Parts: sequence; structure tokens; C-alpha cells
Amino acid sequence: MKTILVNGLSREQRIAVLDGKELIGIKLLSAEKESLVGNIYAGRIEKIVPGMDAAFVYFGQERNGFIRKEDLPAYQRANNPAIPINQLATQGEKLLVQVKKDGKEHKGASLSGGVEIASPELVYMPEQHYISLSKKFTPEERKEWKETAEMRCRDNEGMLIRTDMKKRDERFFVELLDRSRAVYRNLQASLKGAKPGALLYSENRLLKMVRELMKQGEGGDLYIDSFPLYEELKGSA
Repeated sequence: MKTILVNGLSREQRIAVLDGKELIGIKLLSAEKESLVGNIYAGRIEKIVPGMDAAFVYFGQERNGFIRKEDLPAYQRANNPAIPINQLATQGEKLLVQVKKDGKEHKGASLSGGVEIASPELVYMPEQHYISLSKKFTPEERKEWKETAEMRCRDNEGMLIRTDMKKRDERFFVELLDRSRAVYRNLQASLKGAKPGALLYSENRLLKMVRELMKQGEGGDLYIDSFPLYEELKGSA
């Protein structure tokens, strides 16, 4: 039987996996090497480049991020591919931005203004106008969840229903959707008073890693030294 040991209180977080008494895997999460992907910041448009249909955005890092016209919420709302970027954004404008891809030594991070609120069962996309489902659903499940999503979806909302929703019911889906909407409303409210560059939302990478390990195998023991992490895991079980 497998055992997962989680050390979430130290600066360098650790996960160890044992099979009986044998150590079969260990994962380390270092704060210095942490990816920014998924983080949401209060961004400020520093420069618009019409020839590239893109803009450079300050989001608290040493190098400005890069956002394409197609990744601006105003573009999604306009629904007009021909509209130029300088009609969708202005220099100095503050907006929510989410990191899509980490920057490199000589290149800033790739950003999106269409933020996503992700959970194991659902990715909520408040500005993206479409519904998508995991390919692992059966045709019957796809039909049922597609109808449920269309019935619950509001104007301008989009979502991706993940495979883990197979284990859930409509009541769970509605509660999770409402929580995701609340997170987005809070982000919009926080943006108003936040300074450009402020981190407004960060995905818990340790939590995500533990969830993935819990999906593997047919059971076992889990030991965690962080009560908040335990509460989050219990809430998503």
C-alpha cells in the first residue's frame, strides 16, 4: 500500500511517496524556481504595438509581459477580428492578466487578459464564450453535461468541464460554478484598489501535485503537516 508524505510548511515544500517501506518518489518545490503560470496580477499596459497587434504589460516582474490582441477581454466582447488593438486597449490601462507561459532570459512572459479559474473538475472562463468537455466523457455523459452547462451558463461565460466531473452531480457543479464566479468577482474588486504588479491570485502547486498523486493507485495513506492544505484537500474530495 502506498503512503504519501507532504511537507507543506517549510520554504522548500516536499512530497515523498512510499510503497511499503520503500521510497519510490520524491518531489521538491522551490520558491526560487517557482513557475508563474496560472498566477493572476494587476497589470498595466505600458506600450501598444499596432503593427504586432499586441501590447507590453507591466505585471510586477523585472521584464514586462506580452499580450496579444486575441487575449484581451475587449476583443472577445467585440467579436470582430478586424478591430485594431488600439481600439481595444489604451496605454496606462489597468487590467487583470494571467500568465500563460513563463518568460525567458531575454523574453517576457506571455499573458492573457481572459483569466481562467481552474479546479480539478472545472475551468471557469468568464470572458471566453464557449463550452468544452473532456474527451473522456461518453456520448451520453457529454450530452448530459453539455445541456447542464448551457442551462447554467450566463452571457459572456465559458467553461471547460474536466474528466473529474464524472464523479460529481449537478448540485456540486452549480456550487463550484458559483464559487468560481465569486473568485472572479473578488478579482475584479481587488483590481480597483490594487497597485500595478500586485499578485491577486496564485494556484497552489503543492495542492495540485498532491491531488494528482491521490488519483494514482487504488488507495493508501496520506500524511500532511499543513492544516490549511488538509482543509483544501478535504473540501475537494
